[in-house]
Parts: sequence; structure tokens; C-alpha cells
Amino acid sequence: MDMKQLKYFVQVCEDKSFTLASQSLFITQQALSKTIKNLENELGIQLFYRTPRGIELTDAGNFLLEKAKYLLEQLESITNEVKEKFNLQKGTISLCVAPGVLRSLSPNILIDFCDTYADIKVIKHEYADLICERHVKRGIFNIGCSLMPSNLTNIDFIPIKSEKLYLIVNTKNPLSQKKEISIKDLESENFIVFDKNFELRHLVVSKCKEAGFIPKIIFESSEVDLLNNLVYLNKGIFICVEHVVNEINEKNTCFIPFSDKSFKWQIGFILKKNKQVSPILKTFINYILEY
Repeated sequence: MDMKQLKYFVQVCEDKSFTLASQSLFITQQALSKTIKNLENELGIQLFYRTPRGIELTDAGNFLLEKAKYLLEQLESITNEVKEKFNLQKGTISLCVAPGVLRSLSPNILIDFCDTYADIKVIKHEYADLICERHVKRGIFNIGCSLMPSNLTNIDFIPIKSEKLYLIVNTKNPLSQKKEISIKDLESENFIVFDKNFELRHLVVSKCKEAGFIPKIIFESSEVDLLNNLVYLNKGIFICVEHVVNEINEKNTCFIPFSDKSFKWQIGFILKKNKQVSPILKTFINYILEY
């Protein structure tokens, strides 16, 4: 059993499909199936049930998945720590960014940093909030920049800025007459929200539960333009951040601030818990905080 086999096994578990996992790994499905079969033969156990609905983990598969994830995370973390400690990255920062964060900070912020520190290369990857958090916790990226996690287990968070949240609503909706809105006012509304990989969705649901109701979610997506368009068509309401609101120019939609001023979109750096921050990373963090 080797790390490659474990990596392939974990990918199949995450995608719940040999076809999707082979695409994620950029290998053929035949090669992936052979690797998993060899792993099962080596261990002398069955890892998956093949069912008409797809694949399901056996008890042994679930046990191995937990151990394999831990081993892969440790390997990735050790690799990155060694590179940082002995400066083998040669001035490279791997950055995981959630959608909308750079638009909120400044579209030019990374370019300006690289102009100022020409010897430091920033490699940026964009993922939804929860995926960003997961990759940082696994040590896949040096640092992330995302919405404040609802669960700070194994994560250190350094706040950068916050933005007001607004209700985006069609002018035909009676709520459009309000100057301020409370979460409780939305109890009977149809909610249009970001999908489950976005912290804002979980923040909205949490606030609704605090107000005594579960929101009626009729549509979810990762595409903010699509969500805004559904409000334009008067299909529901959407809660979004200030910088997005400022970019919308639709005559039949309006934007209402919340009476609860603590209801905000808080963005910042996310780091693996107790991670030793390299000098290069400190330079990057301080630059962004002072920008």
C-alpha cells in the first residue's frame, strides 16, 4: 500500500464515482479501477459495494478513509513545512481564495504585491469557502483568504475587513417599501441562496434559525449573477454583500440594509491551526492588512 493508492482511494470516496474520480485525477477509469482493485487485494478486504445507484463504502472502507485522509494531510503538511523552513519554495506562496474576496479587497491587490515584491511569486487558486477551508486545513495551500469560518476547529483566522449585508428584493415585493429589514421579516419569503460550499449560506440559515424559523430555500447556486437574475424575475429574495450590490444596476430590484448591524460578511486570512508562518508569508499577510 502506497500514498498514490490512498490518494486515488480518497478521491473515489469524495467523488462517489470512479468516472468522476478518474477525471479529477487525470487518469483513465481503467487505471483507477485497477489501482483500487490492487489495494483491495493487498489488504484482503472489500472497500466498496457496487450497487445500481453507484458505489458505497464498506465498514472497512470507512475505516480506511479516515486513516488515509489523516496520512495524506500529514504528508502534505510536512512537505510544505519543510519547503517553507528551508526556503525551498524560492519565494512562492500558494494562495487559496474564495470567490468575491479579491473584488472586495481590490482587484489590483495581488498585482501590486507582486510589483512590490518581485522575488515572491503568488500562485492563486479559487475555491468556494468551505473547500478553501478544507484545503488549508489539509496543508494543500500555504494560506487562504475567505469568509470567516463558522467552525474554527483546526483553523486560525486573521480578520481583514467586513462588509454590510443587504437584502436584494424585487420592487414588486412588499418588503421593498422598507428602509431597514430584520431576519424575522423574511419568514414567509422564498430564499435564493449560495450553495452549501459557501459560508454566507450557512450564516443566513443560522440567523434564520436564531429568529425562530427555517428558511424556505427554493434555489441555490454558486453563480451570483444567476441568483441576482432570479430576484430580477421576482422568484425570491437574496441576501448578498455590499460590493456585489454596488455593481447591480437593475431598475426593478432594490437593496435593503439589515437592522442588525452585527450581521456582516467578515473576510480574512485562514491558516492551519498553530501553523509556523514563514517570513515570506508574514510579508504577504502584513502587506494585505496594510493595503
